[in-house]
Amino acid sequence: MEENVIMPLSCTRQEIAGIEDLLARMQRKESEETVWAEFDFASLEQLYLVGSGDSYAVALIVERYLNERAIIACRAVQSLEFLNIPARFFSDNALVVVISASGRPSPAFDALYHALTSRARVVGMTNSPGSPFSRLTSHMIFTDAHKQGLPTQSSSATLFLLMSLAEKIGRVNGEFAGIEAEKLGSRWNAAEWQSWFLAHRDAFFSQKVVFLGSGASWGLAYMASNLMACGPQIEASYFHIEEYCHALRLNQAGRHHLVIMFPEKEGDESLCQHIQLKLSRKNALTYCFAANEQSDTHNYLQQMLMLLFNLSLTLAERYVALGGKRVTFEGVKC
Repeated sequence: MEENVIMPLSCTRQEIAGIEDLLARMQRKESEETVWAEFDFASLEQLYLVGSGDSYAVALIVERYLNERAIIACRAVQSLEFLNIPARFFSDNALVVVISASGRPSPAFDALYHALTSRARVVGMTNSPGSPFSRLTSHMIFTDAHKQGLPTQSSSATLFLLMSLAEKIGRVNGEFAGIEAEKLGSRWNAAEWQSWFLAHRDAFFSQKVVFLGSGASWGLAYMASNLMACGPQIEASYFHIEEYCHALRLNQAGRHHLVIMFPEKEGDESLCQHIQLKLSRKNALTYCFAANEQSDTHNYLQQMLMLLFNLSLTLAERYVALGGKRVTFEGVKC
């Protein structure tokens, strides 16, 4: 029974199944334009993306995307960290986007209140109309996503809206051809990955799990670690690909490690090949997803999110089938 379980798997399953339809509706919906219509994007010099947990993970993805392409100086900031930045630091050429999926009183709520005391232009983003967070400002964007299960549908919707904002700021040609909903599951369903995963799925529970990323995929690695903790309750580490190579971590890794890599570009793949070669000699398990070649960046990121959602859900179901107990609200209170 899942009545008292935090982030029920039954809800997660339904929310993942609804992502394709949600993103298709979001592509047709232009209601957020009433918020962005008031902004002179040409005058923006700084962008701050503020959130906690999975919202921060999505913010990290978009931060790296924008900075790599020199679209605008962007910084992803944890909600509590944002509260330590004096309001006078922000100019009227800055835009602060604060994200709170639930809209409940939280550090993100406090961060939005803090941002509104500055000279910056401020927008909130939430799943929850009528929530305390949504009532702080009229400049509010609603995702229309559900989040009762693991942070899945909400994260895809947040990424969609932030990438849409990136398009408005940068007008990057060729990067926003639209979401190909029928291909969102392509990374998860790929035969090579499915074969590897079915052979090694139980190793996620017995090995030290590490996720590696770079650029925008650094946020994917961070998200993967979060999802492992939320779903199958696996303690997974995350590192930048280059850092993992240069530090002694690679030297210390061995047969007790399982390393999953998300190279964003072809240049990262050579480092991943080096990692795989060295770890294979130590009998460690590794898997490297090919860098983005076949689709535009936004579609690639959405596909990788869908893969991580399905990975977390499948491992969580496996965890329960093997007798594992997921966290309950009573357990958190203890």
